[in-house]
Amino acid sequence: VQFKFEKGAIATITDVRSGKQFQVQRYSGNSHADVEPLTKADTDIFRQCYGGSWSWDRRPVWVTVGSTTFAGSMNGYPHASHETRISDNGFNGHFCIHFKDSYGHGSRSEDPKHQECISSAYYASIY
Repeated sequence: VQFKFEKGAIATITDVRSGKQFQVQRYSGNSHADVEPLTKADTDIFRQCYGGSWSWDRRPVWVTVGSTTFAGSMNGYPHASHETRISDNGFNGHFCIHFKDSYGHGSRSEDPKHQECISSAYYASIY
């Protein structure tokens, strides 16, 4: 995924459970994607996916970059506010998107909940 969803690239995120879509820009991450909502409107849609509150819960997503779509898993909590790259999107920090075999910051191990959501997103795309 990292070769298609490169740093600086823009992707459309589709929340599998709600069908809501919003755009993000990747700015960092080697073992997963660190992203920010592109605009304030994207932040609002992202937050709606979590019922209007920030949450560390994982959700299955489809990540579309160009004409390619990947199964993924996102968390819904802004963190690392000191790394904010987009200043006018109403989002203080970034959130993470994991893909098959991704792992967390410094952990060098897969997050089982993210991997479950990735599988869920994949199977939802073929049924």
